[in-house]
Amino acid sequence: MYVDALTLAAIADELQTLIGGARIEDVIQPTPHAIAIQCWTGSRSPWLYLSAHPQLARVHLTSEKPRKLAAEPPPFVMLLRKYLEGCRVMAVQQPRWERLLEIGFGRHSSASQDESPSAQVWLIIEVMG
Repeated sequence: MYVDALTLAAIADELQTLIGGARIEDVIQPTPHAIAIQCWTGSRSPWLYLSAHPQLARVHLTSEKPRKLAAEPPPFVMLLRKYLEGCRVMAVQQPRWERLLEIGFGRHSSASQDESPSAQVWLIIEVMG
């Protein structure tokens, strides 16, 4: 399926509504071209599936846990776990007319309760073949 900038803008808006503020619980790699991120929203725990496959690139939510690629996680997944687990989804946005999706993650700091937290880590996916 071809994903254009307008479709991706709609996906970004929907993801912001559905997983905005969700806490990251787990990161796995179901295929060589994809990662799946478990987002706990308080009432449910969907998986955000991000694929950079050459012909089947996509971004979507799924309720069932995808199968892991291997028992031992690859270095990229370990790096994502280091920076993302325990963080919250702060922003899901798409640069105007681009086929990029930017997902911002951050932690709520206990020192400054008055300030709104900003994204500290950005995961950027280009959804195109």
